[in-house]
Amino acid sequence: MRDKINCMENKAIDWENMNNASIKMRLEELTYQQNSIKDKIINLSKKLELVEKEYLYGNKILSKRYSGE
Repeated sequence: MRDKINCMENKAIDWENMNNASIKMRLEELTYQQNSIKDKIINLSKKLELVEKEYLYGNKILSKRYSGE
């Protein structure tokens, strides 16, 4: 019973009460949103990778200097 309630709470779109044309249109919108979010995640992942590399390099330099190298 609880799973059924959780499923109903997560339902943001009333698919059952939409006609076929509206469903197709909404699915296209969702596909666009999904692709947009994926692109943003990919770009953020690339930026995160660059930040991590810079951090590791800077930390390596600082560690060498503290050790007298």
